[in-house]
Amino acid sequence: MSNLKDKLLKGTELSVRGSAISQSKTGFKLSIHKSDSLQSRINKANQASLATHEDIALLLDDSSSMEIRDDFIKSRMDYLREAVIGFANEIDFVASKVLCVPFNSSSFISTTQAQLKGSYIAQSGGSTPMHRAIKRLLDSTILRGILISDGEADNEEWALSEARSCAALPTKKKIDCVHIGHSRDGEVTLRRIAELTGGLYFKFKDLESFRSALRELAPRRRLALEAKTADEIKRLTGATEVIKH
Repeated sequence: MSNLKDKLLKGTELSVRGSAISQSKTGFKLSIHKSDSLQSRINKANQASLATHEDIALLLDDSSSMEIRDDFIKSRMDYLREAVIGFANEIDFVASKVLCVPFNSSSFISTTQAQLKGSYIAQSGGSTPMHRAIKRLLDSTILRGILISDGEADNEEWALSEARSCAALPTKKKIDCVHIGHSRDGEVTLRRIAELTGGLYFKFKDLESFRSALRELAPRRRLALEAKTADEIKRLTGATEVIKH
């Protein structure tokens, strides 16, 4: 940030939403060209200086379809809530910053262990604005997200565009993608997001396996998966399918 302040004081070209402004003692000069905004550059500098590999963002589908009961016992959302509780038990909340980002929430929320283990995930309802959740990961200092969904994004291209932006950062933001339920809707999009960002892709038809396996993606456990093959991870987690990039 000090380098940025030095540039502002000395007079340098700064990008402002597709325009360049040069500041000097005599005033300002505006020229038009495509580039990152000033805020985007500040965000990237912050990400590089503040982010740690212990931090994580949970990007969670809270659409209406999450109330479907694949096994006639509990809904997909019930299993998701239980999986998040097990995940929270694996987090060191002193070393880690955790964001909980329901798709339909108006903002991302930094959370504590007690909140994450409580009735923290909102009731299901609404559509599947997956791109909005990925954008919140992009705007944060966090370098890795876990995206969990049971269906198609409202707009696949918008979701993929945000994933490409995560992959294009100097410090790439990885997204592990988890598709739950018997439906095949949305599988292709999640596979592509994981591929673009260098994350893992999981498919779970067995939601009991998903509930216990999510803890394997907690920051310190996730490191151990890097040394395993996709088949080994599949056996460990009970997933229907695993793709490793």
